[in-house]
Amino acid sequence: MGARLLLLISAYSPLVLIIGIRDHNTPQSWWLIGIGLLLALGLPVVVIAAGLFGHPQLARIGSAADAAEEVAGYLASFILPFATLSAPTGRDLVAFAVFGVFLAAAYLHSGRLALNPWLFFARHRIYEVNVGNGPELLLAHRAPSVGDELKLMRLVRGLYYARGAIS
Repeated sequence: MGARLLLLISAYSPLVLIIGIRDHNTPQSWWLIGIGLLLALGLPVVVIAAGLFGHPQLARIGSAADAAEEVAGYLASFILPFATLSAPTGRDLVAFAVFGVFLAAAYLHSGRLALNPWLFFARHRIYEVNVGNGPELLLAHRAPSVGDELKLMRLVRGLYYARGAIS
């Protein structure tokens, strides 16, 4: 659950950065920008922790498809409306926090892990793959093909990281 929460806050850290940049209260703006940058570290922390504490397993890909096609919709439906607000007041920030709690509850109990725009900067994508346990998500540098053998590191339940080259 902790790794899923880190992935959630990482995915929505661009929203906090945008609100901080748009805020006209200078001290509050710098706090929000700092918090946004700190929250962005959730994705690398999860990947590094998996590398340090996880045990790689060899798996053969049975099927593979891109799972991140919804990112444009995510950006338009969640980040854009908040980014277009005028300078947020303290009440606006409380409202954003309440929205964030409801968003977190939905995210943590769904398969929305693919919606993280930072993955594109890291030159990674999320793919839906089947390695014998039904459909799961795979974070990889490039698309896997059916029959590829991969060393997988488990990040969270249902989400793996392809360690090393895809063969």
